[in-house]
Amino acid sequence: MNPINHLRDYIEQLKKEGSIRTDLPPRKEERFYNPAIETLPRDKIEAIRDSHICYMVKWAYEKSEFYRRLWDEKGIKPSDINCYEDLEKLPIWRRDSILKDQKDNPPYGTRVANDLLPYINKLHKSVESSGTRVLLPWTLEEWSIFLQEVWGRAFWICGWRPGGVYIVHVPLEKGDTSDSLTMLSLKRLGILTYAEDYVGFMRNREDAINFTSLLKTNFKPVCTLLSPNFFLKLGHQFERIGVDSPFDIVNVKGKAITPKMRQEIAALHKKAMLNYVYETTELILFPECSWSAERGLSQIHEPEDLYVSESADPETGKKVCQGKRGELVVTSLFHHTMPLIRFGTEDVIPNKWTTEPCGCGITHKRWLAPVIGSVKNIFKVRGKEFLPWDVELIIADIPSTTMVYQLILDDWDMDTLKLKVETFRDLPNQDYEREVKKILEEKLGVPVDLELVPSRTIPVYPGSFKFENVVDVRGRR
Repeated sequence: MNPINHLRDYIEQLKKEGSIRTDLPPRKEERFYNPAIETLPRDKIEAIRDSHICYMVKWAYEKSEFYRRLWDEKGIKPSDINCYEDLEKLPIWRRDSILKDQKDNPPYGTRVANDLLPYINKLHKSVESSGTRVLLPWTLEEWSIFLQEVWGRAFWICGWRPGGVYIVHVPLEKGDTSDSLTMLSLKRLGILTYAEDYVGFMRNREDAINFTSLLKTNFKPVCTLLSPNFFLKLGHQFERIGVDSPFDIVNVKGKAITPKMRQEIAALHKKAMLNYVYETTELILFPECSWSAERGLSQIHEPEDLYVSESADPETGKKVCQGKRGELVVTSLFHHTMPLIRFGTEDVIPNKWTTEPCGCGITHKRWLAPVIGSVKNIFKVRGKEFLPWDVELIIADIPSTTMVYQLILDDWDMDTLKLKVETFRDLPNQDYEREVKKILEEKLGVPVDLELVPSRTIPVYPGSFKFENVVDVRGRR
């Protein structure tokens, strides 16, 4: 059979199972975007999930040289993988493997299913911190699943509804399709998108007031998708000119939100509900529902008919014990052109999850804790392992800090934690410095070499609103 027909037959199967809703758009009053799949009993979810896993593993082995080579080296065949639990038998791979593969075998590398290249409709790029571009080709069929079901379900459980407006604040880089993806998905939901440069928007008070009034009058809900620091900065801009924030719903992407950060944002955007969304450049998307967001829980949903994930030991590839931190490892159940099987995201998530129905009514697996950092930022002090997140939680509760900090990592097991913390207080202030140092050392249980610095001292990464929280000068291991 022609490979594209295999893909199309699979999509027809998804429609019959309910994974793809066919009567779009949903009505505004509907509780679920796709009730046929999102509220299934556990036994049916697991049966669908496992059948999709078997299909995708077989497809990847037959169509992708990368997976065939990787699994043959381990003596693994598709027949060895019959359910979710069997995925652990497969090796984890990460972005560095693909960077090398695409360099050696341009332009797409050997992971691509060559039989589908004539049918490529979209080309997405994933830009690494090194500046290297990873190309991710998609067929129209895969693209439609992502726009319609992955994004559609995500926006719906966050509270986005027809008649609302999405305000785009981030300018699109040449070749970057991430926000254009969002716009296409929202168009299908009946949500208007409006591009706004927030700096220009906030420069003129009269324009800001008029624009805000227009939004409040004509659109409901008013939504946006931003990083926590960006949204905090935007709130301060509104506050300075005396305009109430118009936002009803904000999907916060990037790092997880500390309880203190939620409080700070809530004080500036009094109406806004903050939904944490885990998103990667490989277009993996796990959103927080409104029920969790209203309670500040940062629990994220996993659509098990389209993706499955594990929290695994980065060294062994085995799942970690319940409650222990591990690397988030994801398998896509619909990527055909570039299969994604046991992809190591290099992000850290505590292995805390449940398959009990959520308060929002969805019956799929949900993670009870957010992604809290990157594997590459794990560090040790006197044998004790930490993430920047551990330090951030403490700093957030210390009076008079800006919640901005910078760790200096200069050894793989340091004797002392070297740390800069921004403060609003006048400096020098030896009493305050002793107080902060004492709090940090008592809660972390290690010595701290503390430097207090004035507000706005610690820089952001060029072209972003992310602070340089980690300066890593450790040599290669």
